[in-house]
Parts: sequence; C-alpha cells; structure tokens
Amino acid sequence: MKSDYRYALAFYKEDKTPLGQVPLEVDWEPAVECARFGAFRKDVLAPEDGSVEAAIEPIWLKAPYLSGFRVAFERNGTTGINQDFDTDYFAGLAKGVVPQLVESGKLAENERYFFLAVAFPAEKDQDEPAKLGIVAQPVTPSLALKSSSLPELTREASPVGALSDDVPVFLPERVLGEVEALAREACPKETGGILIGHLHRDSDLPELAAEVTAQIHARRAEADSVRLNFTAACWTDVKGALELRGQGEIMLGWWHSHPVREWCKDCSNESQEGCALARDFFSAHDRALHRAVFPRAYSIALVANDVGVGDLSFSLFGWRNGLIAPRGYHLKGKEAPNGCVP
Repeated sequence: MKSDYRYALAFYKEDKTPLGQVPLEVDWEPAVECARFGAFRKDVLAPEDGSVEAAIEPIWLKAPYLSGFRVAFERNGTTGINQDFDTDYFAGLAKGVVPQLVESGKLAENERYFFLAVAFPAEKDQDEPAKLGIVAQPVTPSLALKSSSLPELTREASPVGALSDDVPVFLPERVLGEVEALAREACPKETGGILIGHLHRDSDLPELAAEVTAQIHARRAEADSVRLNFTAACWTDVKGALELRGQGEIMLGWWHSHPVREWCKDCSNESQEGCALARDFFSAHDRALHRAVFPRAYSIALVANDVGVGDLSFSLFGWRNGLIAPRGYHLKGKEAPNGCVP
C-alpha cells in the first residue's frame, strides 16, 4: 500500500485545552483487508486481484484535521474501488497514548479527554538508501469459494445476536455443544481450538457467507486461567486433521473459553450476573492473537463464557471496518451434543 501523508493524534482535555500531538505508526492492514474483502462481496474485485495496490488517502474535515480516511485500490492507473473509514479506527491507538499523558502530568488519572486525527504531507527522505536488488510484491491468498444459495443456508438457521452488514456466519449447534463440554472440562484453565469450514458465494445477490462445519480442539495449546497460546504442535494437528477430513475446509477462525467462574469465584452471584467479563469480553491478548493469526476480514473468534451463575453462554467476534467487534450469527440445527469429537 502507499500513503503520501504522515498521521498523528492531537489530544485535548474536555475543556479543549490542548495536550499536544503524538505521531502515529498506523497498522493499515486490517482496513485494507476489510476494503478488499468488501469489494469481493460486491463482486467488484475478484480474489485473484489480491495484489492490486491500495492507497491510503485522508478525508479532510478541515486540513490538517480528518473526518476519516479512504482505502482506494488502483487498477491500470485509475481508482474507483474504495471504502471510507472514520476516526474510530484510531481509538485503540489513542488509548495506548493516554498512559504517557498521565505519566507526564498532562492528564490526570481517569480524566476525560478527546482526540482529533491529523495528517500532513510526508517529507521525502533526501538520503534514501539505495534499493536492493529484490522486489517484494504482497499477494493476498486466493479464496476457496463454494457456489451456494444464501436463502437455502438461512432456511433452517436461527439468528443469534444483532445481525448487521457483517458477512453471514453459520454455526452448528453441534459445534457449540462440543465447545461447551470442552470448556467445562478444562475449567479452571482456558482451552480452545480452531473453527474450520467453507466460504460460500451466492452470485445472484451477490454475497459471501462463512459456514463452520467443525472445530478442532487444540489439545497441545499452552493455557492457564487467563491466557491461551497456540503452539507449533497445534498447527501441525490442524493441518493433519484438515488433510484427513479431505473436504476442502479452511480455517475460518478460532474459539477459546473464558473460565469466568474461576475469575469471579470470590464474588457474589449478583456481582457475577452483572460482571463485564461474563459476556462479549475480548482481552488485549485475545485481540493480539486474532490480529496476528486470523487477519482475514472473514475470520471469526468464538468465546465460551463459563460463568458461575446460569448456563454457559457464547460470544462471537469478527472484523468490522478494520476493527474487532462483537457480532451476531446464524445457529444451525437442533442436534443435541453427544460428547466431543477427538
């Protein structure tokens, strides 16, 4: 991707007292992936066009202040395939700067603040080193798509949670039953695995959908009560399982448990019922793992919330506008869980 600008955040106190500007090192890849996949969904950009160059362009509020930015794809020297993003994309970076402002005394602990994104023309380095004799070209892996009818996929599925403009995801109740059993068994430690399945293309709409067909338990993952790490052995197991199944499935995402009953074992039932950790909680470690291992715009993360009060519940997360956010899904089938598949 290319950008002719450098970006920064300008911080202010609630009374508009300026706190200064902080230069940014922005991770544009999730936004580019989101825009590219959005073009795939609309059948505007084909999977084999994965190497089409993307440009990051500022959307001006009033220069140098931004209302957002645009990801524009260039093909044959012209643009026309693009997606706009607002400044919420920088919110996580802003939160990372706040501790520095507090430490320097510019901002009090828990004091309210706001930020504005700014951009300035990038200065070209006059002392740019000589180019190496190797040229690297980024290539997006091709997507394995099954031709399907989305109405047929949804006919025997029930919506769970808020469904927005996200790519439809179909989860079998059987898989949720397996995940629940494994989470209960592993408590007080976390456990997890990989969600596999297919991407579908309904050319009549056009639209894409992700269908989970099974989960592969990460038996050799490293885990304690607050963290799960996939090891090299886990990926070897997943690769072997996919080959043995021989159904052309791909990794759609991952799942892991949150042993909330262990985290909140000293809390009252009332506190546990209203605890922010009991549902739709995705830790900084979870986000880092998802960003590193599951960066595709269709990648999902299922969390099994093993709470001390009531039944185990599920939260699904995915990419939306380049950010990780809770999302809804479609529940398939009414099969009673019958143990766990090895």
